[in-house]
Amino acid sequence: MGYRISPILWKLIKRGLSAGRVQTVALRLIVEREKEIEKFVPEKYYSIEVIFKKEGKKFKGELKKFEGEDVKKIFDKKKAEEIKEEIFKSDIFVKKIIKKIKKIKPPPPFKTSTLQEEASKRLNFSPGKTMRLAQSLFEGKETPEGRTGLITYHRTDSVRISEKVIPEIKRKIEELFGKEYVYEKERKIKEKGKVQGAHEAIRPTKIHLLPDLLKDYLNDDELSLYRMIYKRTLASFSKDAEVEEKIVRFEGKNFEGEIKGKEILFEGFYKIIGKEIEEIKIPELKENEKLKLIEVNIIEKETQPPSRYTEASLIKTLEKLGIGRPSTYAPTLEILYQRNYVERKGKTLFPTELGKKVSDILVHEFPEIFDVNFTRKMEEYLDEIEEGNLKRKEFLENFWKEFEPLLLKTQERLRKIKQKHLEEKIDEKCPLCSSPLLIKWGKYGKFISCSNFPKCKYKRDFYQKKFLCPECKKGYLIRRKKDKKLFFGCTNFPECRFTSSYEPVEIKCPHCSFEYSFKIIKKKKLFYKCPYCGKFFKK
Repeated sequence: MGYRISPILWKLIKRGLSAGRVQTVALRLIVEREKEIEKFVPEKYYSIEVIFKKEGKKFKGELKKFEGEDVKKIFDKKKAEEIKEEIFKSDIFVKKIIKKIKKIKPPPPFKTSTLQEEASKRLNFSPGKTMRLAQSLFEGKETPEGRTGLITYHRTDSVRISEKVIPEIKRKIEELFGKEYVYEKERKIKEKGKVQGAHEAIRPTKIHLLPDLLKDYLNDDELSLYRMIYKRTLASFSKDAEVEEKIVRFEGKNFEGEIKGKEILFEGFYKIIGKEIEEIKIPELKENEKLKLIEVNIIEKETQPPSRYTEASLIKTLEKLGIGRPSTYAPTLEILYQRNYVERKGKTLFPTELGKKVSDILVHEFPEIFDVNFTRKMEEYLDEIEEGNLKRKEFLENFWKEFEPLLLKTQERLRKIKQKHLEEKIDEKCPLCSSPLLIKWGKYGKFISCSNFPKCKYKRDFYQKKFLCPECKKGYLIRRKKDKKLFFGCTNFPECRFTSSYEPVEIKCPHCSFEYSFKIIKKKKLFYKCPYCGKFFKK
């Protein structure tokens, strides 16, 4: 499917672009999330926090209801001020105390997707890097016992651990942490969704090879990943953590609220994986006890747009939606980066302008094929074929009957698709024939061309009038390429030959107030240079 659709992108934009059943749906998710964020209009709201004091200790609560109405979000500041005044006038009493002991189960052992997610969150590894390191640990490393494969197969969708090694895992927990941390009963770990189950979960092959014994045999990244796998394996057979949650409901005249407390009774598996639970300690209170109010605060907040995807959250979403296989997530992300469809800034994924265009074209022209449900069902069909319940040839013939006419229809409409998605009128006339100018897309990116093409051949580079040339002060700086090297040059070339290998950024010079600066990174240190006065500075 991808091999037949990709050439359409080559004809529309440039060679080297690609479409695919999984990669395009992953791109669609990222692009649609970005559009949600762009459309989102933040709205201010207020919540009311009350501060009490007992035995010299301060603790806080939150107002929930006023005159029977929910006031967790108040959109009128004046109303919030009025409520604040009413609270100060009233006596406040404890209405009810609810105590609950909550048991927190350890996470299951790693499978491919959860290993990638956790390595991204904890170690800041890309999925590709995680899989390369896991491959290295699986193939084998030198150890005190000779060359040994350190982990089980790392491409798996199962969280099952072999029955043979479970007693050894439990003995190691007892040895390292004490018998009280061992989960004595059989821990049944439920598999989610349809699991192939050919391989067990990702675990150390030799439980006695502690991470600290391998410090001199593994590099830092390999050791970090091995330690994470080792701890997770032990944690999955450790006891649950126990937390006491306390909710104290208070009331005054016409209002109600809650004070929340949390206390760790037994840290359980958290002792192994090293994650801390934040405790919220509150004094001992009794029902009908009068509370001493010392402060009422109006907290200003804003409604938040949905979060952009990270590599970890995208993998989690793809898995939840049933898209792709454990082995496909890392290469899918690598393709999105290679094609310049997506950029990673910190941990966050941003679609590029090219990525948005490609997604818009493919989703508009092939709405049923690049749909989440279609992609999920395709995974189910592949399983059915594998299990012998569906004939491969018959399935392919049925798919092709619907796909081929759609493909041919799209190929016949290339000019219309280009006009709809890849051409944009600008408020400027052609200097040669006075026809409207258009922003178009080509193999080198965006450019400006005459709408009267091919009769009129006027064409120029696309640039935004952001960075005025510091030399001629007539042209603007645009990205250029020569001998595979990127640089920034003046649009007034050849009259002005100003160039810079540094990227212009919208940061004013603190010395002469020039509108922008050049960003310079040397020896992993970031600083800036003013293109006008030439002085260096740090932000």
